[in-house]
Amino acid sequence: MQESKEPSIEIASVGIGDIGIESTTLNVTLSVHNPMPIGGTLKSVKFSVFLLKENNESFLGDGEKDNVRIEGGGVTRAEIPVKLKNAAVISAAGGLIGGDLDIVVRGTAAVDLKIAAPEIPFEKKVKINGFLKG
Repeated sequence: MQESKEPSIEIASVGIGDIGIESTTLNVTLSVHNPMPIGGTLKSVKFSVFLLKENNESFLGDGEKDNVRIEGGGVTRAEIPVKLKNAAVISAAGGLIGGDLDIVVRGTAAVDLKIAAPEIPFEKKVKINGFLKG
């Protein structure tokens, strides 16, 4: 009998959603690869978003989603919106408006597969082009 591997999670994309006067929504899309033939549930996904500037990280916001159904033997995508306060982003970026931002998204997902319940870490660094560009 061949041993099944545990699911893996990666950040498929990070993009800007709604832009308002006080806040901007960052849409983080996770891709969950489940090699096991049985489906399961992401009991919880929690992550934080940080701005990277000169090798320092500044906290921007948190994302969270519970009870995401994942298919067996395939890939499931889940989009999780994160509301960022524009003033905090501009302050952390040193007043940069309309420029590119380097961010990192880092978190964990608790997976319930009935036969196992691993907690899987994930992280990705991305560049957001033209933040708050008019």
